Amino acid sequence: MIDESSILATIKKQLLLVDQDAFDEDVILLINAAFATLNQLGYGPDKTFSIKGAEEKWIDFTTDDMLATAQSYIYISVRMVFDPPDRSNILEALKELKKEQESRLNIQGEGYRT
Repeated sequence: MIDESSILATIKKQLLLVDQDAFDEDVILLINAAFATLNQLGYGPDKTFSIKGAEEKWIDFTTDDMLATAQSYIYISVRMVFDPPDRSNILEALKELKKEQESRLNIQGEGYRT
């Protein structure tokens, strides 16, 4: 599935920040940090992808069939820093899911780049 929605808008929606712009710079910084990690894992374009605002879309990043996992990874990465859960068991679950996604995206990335 090709996703043509805004990366920033998607993450803001998941963070429940839809009608708020006050935190955009913080969220963009964290999104770009997650993209840098994905690049180090070998997933995504050869050059580290980054966003500057709401114009960049998921399709600009990749059309790979692991995009949903990458989207989830970026959301979890941003959430854990921007709005970490109060309950430790939820935080631990997010950490475990993030590790699993890193492994999957790394494996996918090994065959992705040429």
